[in-house]
Formats: sequence, C-alpha cells, structure tokens
Amino acid sequence: MLINQIAIAIVGMTLSLACSMAGNDTLRIVCSVFAVLFYLFLLYTKIWDIGAKDFLAIPIEERATLEMAMPHYAKCRLEFEPKTSSNYSPFIGLDILSRIIEILSGKAYDIFLKEEIFDKLDMRDTTFVPTEEQWDRMVRFADEKDGKCISKPLDKTRVFEHFPLTFFAGSAGLASTMDDYFAFTKMLLNEGEYNGIRILNADTVRAMATPQLTKEVLPPPQVWGLGVRVITDETYGTLVKNCYGWAGAYGTYFWVDPDNKIIAIYMRNVADSEQGYTASQFEQDVTSSLE
Repeated sequence: MLINQIAIAIVGMTLSLACSMAGNDTLRIVCSVFAVLFYLFLLYTKIWDIGAKDFLAIPIEERATLEMAMPHYAKCRLEFEPKTSSNYSPFIGLDILSRIIEILSGKAYDIFLKEEIFDKLDMRDTTFVPTEEQWDRMVRFADEKDGKCISKPLDKTRVFEHFPLTFFAGSAGLASTMDDYFAFTKMLLNEGEYNGIRILNADTVRAMATPQLTKEVLPPPQVWGLGVRVITDETYGTLVKNCYGWAGAYGTYFWVDPDNKIIAIYMRNVADSEQGYTASQFEQDVTSSLE
C-alpha cells in the first residue's frame, strides 16, 4: 500500500455527486475558490511549510475533524474574486468542499466515499484509517541523508503529515494500492462507468476534465479542471491535449488520456519528493514507449 493524494481528484468528483441538485455555475464558483482561500490563509498565519507546521496553527484539540476546523477557515477572506486570478490551494479549499459534501449528504466524508465510490469500485484497500494488516503492507518512506537513500519508519497515528486519523481531509490522507487506484482511473476513463455500474454521470466526468479558467487567467498549456490538471494544447510536450490527472505530495501521479484510451499510474512513498522531476520522467517513459 502507498499513501497518496487520490483524494484531490476524488473531491472534485464527489462534490459533483453530492451537489447534483445545484447548478453547474454554483459548482464551478465553489471550486474556483480553492486557491483564493489558501493563499489568504498563508498571509494571515505566516505558514509556508504546507501541512507540516502544526496543521495550519489550529490548536490540536480543535483540529480533530473537518467540522471542527471550519470556524478557523471561516476567518479567511478572499485574495481575489473567483475566476479573476489563479493560485494553488493544496488543502484548505478542498477541505471546505469536503465539509460541504458532509452537510449535503448527511454523512461523514469517509463514509460517503466508502458507500458512494470505494465499495462500488471494489476499492477495498483505500482508507483514511488503515487496519493493522494494511499497515503491515504499507510501503515505508524513502528519504535521503548524507547523499544516501534511507528508509523512514511509518507513524501509525497519522497517514499524511499532521492530519490526525479522525480528520477526513478532501485533499490528502488516503492510503491505497495500485489495484484500487486503477479501478478509480478506469472509471474516469470510461466517463463514470465501471464494470457496467454507473458511478458518475458522463457529463460530470467531462466537466472535471474541462478547463475552468480562461487563457487570460491561466495561460496554456495546462490549466485547472475540477479536482484535476488538464493539458490544453500540444505545446506541453510529453502529454497530448485533453489528458488530465494529478500528482500527490508523496510522489503519486496519474493521468487519463481520454482520446487515446490510456491510463498511467505511478506510485511511491517519498518524503520531500521532487515530484515534478519524477513525474516528468514518468511521462517521457510512458509516451516514448507508445511511439
């Protein structure tokens, strides 16, 4: 098993599912607030090491659940109006969306994911709270010390950084396996269907993979969809237009190529990973093998 950020792609999908009664404009506006909230939070709390410094400076007794964290997030103001600029939001905006899902569905976020997605996709090993048997199969973290690769022990009190196991984040904290991740991405490739079971409306998946910002706000060749990055033209280089996916903080990376019917998944557990470099190498290896 590996720790990954499939959660980010999932939150874009599950918000669409839970907000089926809301109009598309409402959904897009909520999603476009992701980055705005996070940037302002950095300014107000002077935190830069994302996820590593006391979990956004929230007192430990007040950061056990999504619901408990919301009053702290509510103190943030927008840096700019939605869709007028862009900034990266690693987790605050996504956590807010997860709390919206809890309110709309009437279920805790982990239960919602299990019932609406994981069970239907037979993703038996994807969880916020690994069992002892799953911890035994977890890949240990790799790191570098004095120019040598070392293996770091796992902390069973948390899956991701300073997120407690009771904090079911929309942005991180899921442990999973290659088989589970493949089922999830296969469903996306099939526009919401998996082994004959409809998980999402095809229009919802297309919306995820559709650029949500104009070229003036975020120029090509890549832009944000709903919970994923979307390649918008061939100048990107390794990936072709319309590919979409995400890279996680610990090195997990996937993309879906809907036009050529290709799924690519790369999983590892690496602390302080140079994910940009390894993701680029992975793209080159996969695409060159198809030429």
